Order: sequence, then C-alpha cells, then structure tokens
Amino acid sequence: MFGDDVDQSIENGHGNLQAARDIKIQGITFEQHQQVVKEKDTEIKQLIEEKTRAAVNAENTVKEKEKFEEELRELRKTHAALQEMMQNPHKAYDAHIKGANELQKVLCDIGTLQALGHNRIQAALDDFKNLNYAAVDQLLQDSERQGILQAARSAFGRGVNAEAAIKYHDAYSHFKRAYELGQGKTELYAYARLCWELGEYGEAEPMLKKLCEWEKEDFGVNHAAYARALNNLAELYRAQGRHDEAEPLHDQAKEIWRTALGEDHPPYATSLNNLALLYHDQGRHDEAEPLYIQAMEIRRTTLGEVHPNYAGSLHNLGVLYVEQGRLDKAAPLLQGALAILEKALPADHAHTQSTRSRLDRLYAERPDLRDGAEMS
Repeated sequence: MFGDDVDQSIENGHGNLQAARDIKIQGITFEQHQQVVKEKDTEIKQLIEEKTRAAVNAENTVKEKEKFEEELRELRKTHAALQEMMQNPHKAYDAHIKGANELQKVLCDIGTLQALGHNRIQAALDDFKNLNYAAVDQLLQDSERQGILQAARSAFGRGVNAEAAIKYHDAYSHFKRAYELGQGKTELYAYARLCWELGEYGEAEPMLKKLCEWEKEDFGVNHAAYARALNNLAELYRAQGRHDEAEPLHDQAKEIWRTALGEDHPPYATSLNNLALLYHDQGRHDEAEPLYIQAMEIRRTTLGEVHPNYAGSLHNLGVLYVEQGRLDKAAPLLQGALAILEKALPADHAHTQSTRSRLDRLYAERPDLRDGAEMS
C-alpha cells in the first residue's frame, strides 16, 4: 500500500531565523531545477552501471567487492531519491528553494559574512543551487569551529546540505549535533525526520512526543501544527505495528485538521488516508473503505486527477478491493492509478512497479478484466 507523502513523514517545524541581509540566492527557475535533477539522475544511472560492471570483475578481492557493493547501495539510494523528486517536481522544487533559504539564513545567523567572506558564501549558495554540495559543506565545516551557537547553526546547515545531497546518514549526524547544541524546535524536527527516514523509530519516539508537547504549548490543542505533530507520532506507531496507540492520535489529528482547515483541504485527506491505512493494516476493511473513498475525492478536487497522491488513493482502494475479492471494482482503480503513475513517474519507480505488479496478479486470476474496465 502507498503511504501518504504530504504529512505522513516527519515535517519541519518553524524556527525563529533572522532575515537574510545582503547575501542573495541567485534564482533558479522550476524548469532549471527539473533539468538539474534529470542531469543528476542520468549521472547517477551511469555511475551505477559503471560500478555494477566493476563489481563483477573476477579479479576483485573480497574487500574490493564489499566496497563496490557499499558504493552501489548508496548510489541506488540516491537514484531512488532523485526519482522521488521527479515524481513530484513542484514539491522537490519547493523543498530545494526552502533549503536554499534556510541555508542563507544559517549563514547570516552564524555571523560569517566577514569571517568567511561574502564572495565565498555567495559561491557556496550558487553551488547549492546547482546541487553541488561539497563547497557548501566545506564552508560550514570552517564556520562550525567558531563557538557553540555558531556550531549549532553550522551543524544544522550541514544537515540541510547533506539531506539535499541525499546523504541521510550524514544529515542525521549533523541534525543530531545541531539539536544537542541548540535545543530548538527546528533542530528537533529535522533530527526526528532523519530518524524516521532511516527507520530509527525507537530513537524518534521521544522526540516526536516532545514535539507534540511543544506544539501544544506554543499553539494550543486546536491548531494544525499540533495536528501535524500528532499525525507524525501516530504514523510512527503504525509503522511499528502499535495500532492501539496510533488510532486515537490519528482520530484526534483528523478532527483538529477538519476544524482548523475544513474538509476540502489536502492535510485532512492525509489524515483520512492514514487512518484508513491503519484500519486496512488491521483487516478492518469496512471501516477503511469509506475513508479511502473520501480521501480520494478530496484529492481529486484539490490536487487533480493526474496527481501522484490521487493515484495513491486509487491504488490503496484498489488493493482493499482485491483483498476482499471484489476484483471487478479493483481493476479500474488500479488501471487508473497505473495510467497516472506511468506519466508522472519513471517506469522503474517503486510505486509504478507495485501497481503494475498488483494488476498483473489480478489479470492472472481474471484475464477478462485486462481490457475495457472503467472507473465508476
């Protein structure tokens, strides 16, 4: 089943970062960012092919083979992350611009305009724009040596940079250090998010609980920020199979989002989808179905019928019907999801492959459903 990529994962909080001064992010357009991502993806694919050929060299020692395999694992992670960027290019572009702005604020916060030099900082920001992260990291390494507060901001900046470079273990280490030094909400959200990305759920749990407490104190129990924190903790519990603990949190988040934002809003659809996934995991199909349908309709009207999240809703509902033996209803949903995903994502993307695999198994059981099914 597809999870939700809007609010299911750990999101950033809001920190009090001072405004940038005379350092400027040189603009990169949406189209330019798409092109840079595609070029980077092509480069990584070529590296994977080269490393794969080198890894099977009969003359390699065991240690050399292990080294190649480790490099291939990292390259494949990078390739998968770049595919995610191409899946939702607007989200990827927004994240890149957000990261660039955060980096700009970090550089101003640590007071390095004179110590490190205006030109060097500007050059590093330009490198970040073009997904060349080494110069940024070197600059921040230099500034990290300048005291505890500056170190906290620098470590956070290095985390932003490493995450953008799809070096999640490095980003985790930097965000952890930033939180240990700075003890701020922004740092804690980032640290928790990387624990989530790396599957370190036990480490993430106390941080997510603390974030729930902080959002409650800062905004109250009826604010969307508190709902987001509850949703994040609930999804952690669901990932661990702790369904009884996840359910009341999802219910609470859903009601807060409904009241705060209204029922025709993507985060509310997220809460419906995630609660439906929880019911689905437990085999509570009759309770999951109406939530999947409601989330699907909200996404159709708010995101459109070519959006990957809408395809995710079609997929989830289709899988539910397959498991219930309702293949006539499942086929058009999975066909619709695949049609969207084949246009929105690379052919070898995990979501596309998952839906295609589901359809292949369905067709093996019911060949008559291969053609002519229509979504009702």
